[in-house]
Amino acid sequence: MNKNTSIKTARMITEIGADTDWNTKAGKQLVEAVLALKTADETKRFLRDLLTPAEIALLNAQPVLAGKFVACLDRVEELRPVADRVFVPLYKTPFDDDDLQLLFDSDWLWRDFTQEGAPLTRRVNRRRGFLLTIPLSALFCQLGELDWGIPDIGSLPEAKIARYHGYLAAVLEKARPETLGDVDTLAISESQVEALARQLKASPEDVEAAVLSLRDAVRIPVRKTLYIRARPEEVASRPG
Repeated sequence: MNKNTSIKTARMITEIGADTDWNTKAGKQLVEAVLALKTADETKRFLRDLLTPAEIALLNAQPVLAGKFVACLDRVEELRPVADRVFVPLYKTPFDDDDLQLLFDSDWLWRDFTQEGAPLTRRVNRRRGFLLTIPLSALFCQLGELDWGIPDIGSLPEAKIARYHGYLAAVLEKARPETLGDVDTLAISESQVEALARQLKASPEDVEAAVLSLRDAVRIPVRKTLYIRARPEEVASRPG
């Protein structure tokens, strides 16, 4: 146990998620990662009751990545919101090149499906790094109390989640199939989103947030288009 960690803190950690088996190897590694935090404030940020069972499971599945993810909370000034996700620079944070493949294989790293052969990394302000997926980006913003506008389905009341599913269904019905490289997508323009929002008596921002929260999607500002990665059954059901 870290010398700066109290018994009370350790007890709080192991009590998160009553249904989580913290005695597994992965569970113990995640606990150790949290115990390694150096200050009480770091630990409090991680332990705040915003964590859902799904979020706990997400971190518990990759304890090594989770430890580095949590450590990034102490280096928020190095991270940036980019493309509705969190950009994490390599080497300016605990993450480095050796983590990239595991991040990608674990669905922690988002790869731009609108660019054929897109690399796992990108450059932002001359810094090389990667984008977290939206669920991880939303979780990071929750824990860091960051208002970066990342769509967060988990924080919404059930009634609004139900509306979001309705918005998504309406978008999917309106979107046109478009192949980008070797990736099948469904595309909808900003003007179509605005028109659809009026029909749904919703805001364009809510309609877009619904798509980004519930599907692998990205908005390309220069094209004024929202692209959704299509599922096989969606492509097969489209005419021509």
